[in-house]
Amino acid sequence: MFLNLADFVIEISEIEEIFSPFTLFQVKDNSMKPDIFIFPNKEYHRFILQRDELRAKGGEDWRIYLFQRRIIFADNFNSGRIIIFDKEIKKGEFYSGKGKGENSRNPLTYPLGPLILSHKLAQKGEGLFLHSGGVLENNSGFILAGSPESGKSTLVELWKKENPKVNVLHDERLILRKREGGFYAYGCPWHLRKVNLVSNQKAKIKIIFFLRQSKKNFLRGLERKESFLRILQHSFYPAYDAKLTENSLDFLRDLIEKIPCFELGFKPTSSVITFLRKHIDR
Repeated sequence: MFLNLADFVIEISEIEEIFSPFTLFQVKDNSMKPDIFIFPNKEYHRFILQRDELRAKGGEDWRIYLFQRRIIFADNFNSGRIIIFDKEIKKGEFYSGKGKGENSRNPLTYPLGPLILSHKLAQKGEGLFLHSGGVLENNSGFILAGSPESGKSTLVELWKKENPKVNVLHDERLILRKREGGFYAYGCPWHLRKVNLVSNQKAKIKIIFFLRQSKKNFLRGLERKESFLRILQHSFYPAYDAKLTENSLDFLRDLIEKIPCFELGFKPTSSVITFLRKHIDR
């Protein structure tokens, strides 16, 4: 089984079926060389977790351990699944624990998938996850970042309604990655509010909007310092590691240096799309 997530080719051995929305990211070409290879180990070595050094934890949901130059991602959310990776996040052993259903077969369901990719992206400072919606229109990507209830899903749906040909990358969570030729936004199979508001496409980023609902539509250009502080608030990166954090912050600085950022105040009506057209088409 091969998946393409943010231009990482991921091979999962001994798995024949996955379910939506992961099926959207499945690729049929089995001749590709994987960036990440995951294989199952049907035994369950709880003793490993007892010996390892805890590096980070997310409430009661997940843990990250370092042990003998290996990185262990542990999922307490789904009955004790773990993946043991080499330091480069290239090859991992998956232990399904007591998980049932897809979680017993697919090692990339939440929270393991986002943890693995977040760590992998930060190793070379080439990307991170952003609390954001995103659309692809006319070969350009428009990022709609904001806190919960800021209107990301509303704006995405208004945009899609106004132009059915728009490709919605996601309404809630994007992966941003620096690639040759620029910065790109990708949809992902996690944190979905609606299954029809996600895509396996990527979009070269043209503009980043920081959303707030307002009684009138307006745009305000942001200076670099404010842009950096705004995007930092909505970013997810491995804060448990100083070097990975430094890499992620360098990525953000480079991003806002190259991509224009605006505060977008909007009324949750179709008028905001007409308003945006007048500015983004300039």
